[in-house]
Amino acid sequence: MSIEVKPFINVRERLMQLGLHAPTGIAILPRNLESASDKADLLHESSTPTLRILWRQGSLKEDRIEGPDDMIPTIHEKQATFIAPMLFISAALLSENPAAVSLALNILGNYITQVFKGDFGSKRIKLSIVVEATSSSSYKKIEYDGDTNTLPDLIELVREVSNDRSREGKVEDPRNSK
Repeated sequence: MSIEVKPFINVRERLMQLGLHAPTGIAILPRNLESASDKADLLHESSTPTLRILWRQGSLKEDRIEGPDDMIPTIHEKQATFIAPMLFISAALLSENPAAVSLALNILGNYITQVFKGDFGSKRIKLSIVVEATSSSSYKKIEYDGDTNTLPDLIELVREVSNDRSREGKVEDPRNSK
């Protein structure tokens, strides 16, 4: 299991460069946001449409980066590892509606559990969450790579990163540090 926190690009500036909407809530970011040369090169994970449906069913409003005329394609890879969409959580949402963040991450966690239900093989997942820090207006990316059984307390980890309490580099699961 690996949990790493690292600096991330300024999401708002990058999205505006690409002609996309800068979210103020929770959003799904394309996997290659950092490296795409233009909007046409962006790609979402294959699980993005399903997660959007589940969020809607849970009455969670996603602040989509793409407009009604912008369609970001999904990439489908044949591998045993489940790659979750890269999530974005704004500082405003964390301070104004932390329950929405909890709901979004719980829906994602339940979805991941359902994907592997009845599977006796490897249950490896990759998950990235970009968090806007409240005090410094910087962005940090939480990367998790591991088994579904050791999925960290994502809500607490997001709070720590947002409040600049988590250092960069490999970090412990917040449940283990109490």
